[in-house]
Amino acid sequence: MLAWVLTEGIAFGFAGGGHGWTLPTLLSLPLLFIYPMAFVRLSSRRGGRRHYEVGILAGAIALDTMLVFNVIREENQYFRDAWSHTPGMVAGWLALWAGWQILTLIRLFDRRI
Repeated sequence: MLAWVLTEGIAFGFAGGGHGWTLPTLLSLPLLFIYPMAFVRLSSRRGGRRHYEVGILAGAIALDTMLVFNVIREENQYFRDAWSHTPGMVAGWLALWAGWQILTLIRLFDRRI
């Protein structure tokens, strides 16, 4: 839950009351469920059932694609403003955003499972 709260909190700051980079706020909402699922799956040592990870990663590809296209086509200037004013916060949000995807990849390719 803490990972989601941090991700959503930073994203909310980017939105600037609706006058900023708003998509991270919306895309961070599903992480309320995805982050705990990724941590639980990573800590589980039950074999097989890798279709969970494949499904999560399919969702990650869809969400990442939405994020990239949004930055390129719609909110490019807002992203640039956020980056120029608070590059550490943008990098922190991106790291938190990638965290659940990295946890899922670790679980998917863990040979001990």
